[in-house]
Amino acid sequence: MKSEIKRLLLAAKNSIVGWRYLITTEPNIRYLLLLLLLTLALGLSRVISLIQLAILVTALALVVGLEIANTIIETLLDSQTTRYSPAVRKIKDMG
Repeated sequence: MKSEIKRLLLAAKNSIVGWRYLITTEPNIRYLLLLLLLTLALGLSRVISLIQLAILVTALALVVGLEIANTIIETLLDSQTTRYSPAVRKIKDMG
């Protein structure tokens, strides 16, 4: 039981480190998280309906997930080569 709790705490710590990296290095993540907070504020203040809130939060969560995937792809590609590569450029552009 204790080892399972330790494993969960380590996973949470690693997640926090990952989010800190994203927030400090990726401006788009910061903009999207700010937009998500504004959307939640609108929803909680009843300016938009709960259905609209759910749709907006779902869409924003999808975009944040895709931005994270793009950052992962770019970081992996950057770690594999130090020289310019047209193939890497194409992959990063598609991301």
